Amino acid sequence: MVVDALESVIGWHQDERVPLGKILNADRRNRYILGSFFDLATTPSTGFDPNSSGRKFDAILLDIDHSPTEFLNPANASFYTTENLTLMAEQLNPKGIFAMWSQNLPEESFETLLKTVFERVDSHVISFLNPFQGNESTNSVYVCVKGES
Repeated sequence: MVVDALESVIGWHQDERVPLGKILNADRRNRYILGSFFDLATTPSTGFDPNSSGRKFDAILLDIDHSPTEFLNPANASFYTTENLTLMAEQLNPKGIFAMWSQNLPEESFETLLKTVFERVDSHVISFLNPFQGNESTNSVYVCVKGES
């Protein structure tokens, strides 16, 4: 399931203009949801799947803001709290994974915040050849595991 607030981004996936578009479209389990990730994440009673209220997921992957402290929209800042991360985590199965991309190196303060919600928190620095800059870039991915309950 892919959630996006922009119809054009969903169109890119459907039209296979993104690297995994063809694979996602071939997977019968995949659906595209037009909506705000942040609204759906913080409303676990309805959640991410409008066809299955309260559905639980094995993984929730987030790639919206530049980092947990650099937002595309200032309103997004309200998501990065213990309360709202907990609401999102309620939509995960036990031992479910929440992973989030960041353009910055891991931030200790965000790792500490994640540890108030998740049983395990790991940060990974990812280095890659940036074709736009012609050099190596680094980003990070936070990977969090929900507890049993």
